[in-house]
Amino acid sequence: MSRVKQQAEIADYINTLLLKSRLPRNQLAAISGLNNTYIMDLEKGKFSNVRREKLIALAVALSLSLSETDDLLDFFDRAPLD
Repeated sequence: MSRVKQQAEIADYINTLLLKSRLPRNQLAAISGLNNTYIMDLEKGKFSNVRREKLIALAVALSLSLSETDDLLDFFDRAPLD
């Protein structure tokens, strides 16, 4: 898989999650403890190697269900919550 395709897939996935939440990025940043720039970089698909703890923090800020959180972790090849 090419780097560009990976970035596009990551960007699409993250943007889908962010659109469902309808929270502004600054609120997501405040809730998750991630900074606005980091979230913007995720939206652009700039990271493929995101730490599990950051993904969990983002999932909490987005109010994802346990299943959705596990899907997010699986997308980035991280261990599930259970």
